[in-house]
Amino acid sequence: VLAGDEKAVGGKKVVKSTAKDHVFVYNARHRGKEILDMPTVELEMSRLLAMLARMEQQEHVRSMVLYASSCHSACMFEDYKFPVPSWM
Repeated sequence: VLAGDEKAVGGKKVVKSTAKDHVFVYNARHRGKEILDMPTVELEMSRLLAMLARMEQQEHVRSMVLYASSCHSACMFEDYKFPVPSWM
């Protein structure tokens, strides 16, 4: 949904952002460390980071705020060293 891939979600609505758009994502679900529970999938941190990297390469957003209100959300990136996308 966030990456804008309609085929991946069976033609359902996706985020169709461009390099001019600001995107706000709010997630309020329960999950464990390094996992976001999305409506149709459990999104592991490694998959989330890979998706964010693809979005940066394809210039899908100008900026993004990811607000996660869930169990362990404060420590999701605690021990992970990664390059932060320029728009984050």
